[in-house]
Amino acid sequence: MSDLQVLYLILLVLYLGECLWLLHRSSVAFVPYFPGRCRPVLPGPTFGHRSSGLVLDGPLPAFGWSFAAHPLPVSVDEEAVLASIPQALTAAGAPPQSAELVELDQIGRVACSERTVTLDGRDFLVCASRRAALRLARLLDELRRLPRPERLRHLEACLAASFDEAGARCRLALLEEQGGAWLRWLCTLLLAHLFLVAPVAILSWGFKRSLALLVAILVGLVLAVAVHFFRLHRRLLPELGAQRVEALVTMLLFPPAAVRAASTLSRELLSDFDPLVLAAVLGTRQDLERLARTVVLDLRHPLLTTPGDERRRAMEVNQARRLLAQVEALLARHEVDCAQLTAPPAEAGQAGATYCPRCLVAFRNARPACPDCGTATRPGPAAD
Repeated sequence: MSDLQVLYLILLVLYLGECLWLLHRSSVAFVPYFPGRCRPVLPGPTFGHRSSGLVLDGPLPAFGWSFAAHPLPVSVDEEAVLASIPQALTAAGAPPQSAELVELDQIGRVACSERTVTLDGRDFLVCASRRAALRLARLLDELRRLPRPERLRHLEACLAASFDEAGARCRLALLEEQGGAWLRWLCTLLLAHLFLVAPVAILSWGFKRSLALLVAILVGLVLAVAVHFFRLHRRLLPELGAQRVEALVTMLLFPPAAVRAASTLSRELLSDFDPLVLAAVLGTRQDLERLARTVVLDLRHPLLTTPGDERRRAMEVNQARRLLAQVEALLARHEVDCAQLTAPPAEAGQAGATYCPRCLVAFRNARPACPDCGTATRPGPAAD
């Protein structure tokens, strides 16, 4: 293998490294796998760390945009906020949660530093992203200022806004109207230049004869991508100024990062909507049903993180009920039958069998609890 081939192999590995996405374990990624279609992907349990896992993003910018959905990372009632949620969509379970309880009336100042939300200058919660932290800080600041009788109504309105499909479609349309397609095609041209045009030119004309032209084209494409990215990011995500500058500098210094500019731009654009909303807007009906099955089972049988504390337990249960009501309303709009999605497995109909209502796994020998999630088992339909 020649030095040039080794160089391009290293470049390819570096580019694939740029496609790896470290995603918070409470979040869901939507990556393009076919032109115009995204599929929901949960962080893998193997690679990553306790709070985040790796997701492989779509390597071809022409296929579409990449998005992330970050559910609200707290449970709230009219009196307090709890740094814990009742959702655990991945096999690795919920990310580490402090379960710290803070009375809303005792909060004097809410702020955020990068991904960390601070209450009166003290760290409270590390969120999935900078935008998620800003969203949570804004919600807590609004709730603490409201009278107690109005807090739950405001929380319900915020949850309803996160299930607004029309709002998600409008924001997606705005991305295209602002010239998002041009950024994707510029990234595609840069990808083709790096991994197709440049190798063919070097093999055909030699390294020295083609170097000046190839470098000139590369610089022009990188600058075009960087300028277009900066303009779109400033219009669509004005609150993320520090991330915008950091991404811009990385693109100018490392061309493979510029190829990922479209993905970098879009990942946080729809992050304040619920994952099921993005599944309905971006994916197929099968994608929606598959994710909905996981979400509904999880919310109906949550893995509570604070079983010994009745107040915290009640807050998590009530938060799960609020989310489940919004989820079932969304599925009803799409005519998805929740009963069919969550029906017991066929094996549970055998005599003496039990099944886990959360995992939907049948056990021939009766067991008191599921060995995987700890949920109490139920008798199969034949035993009812």
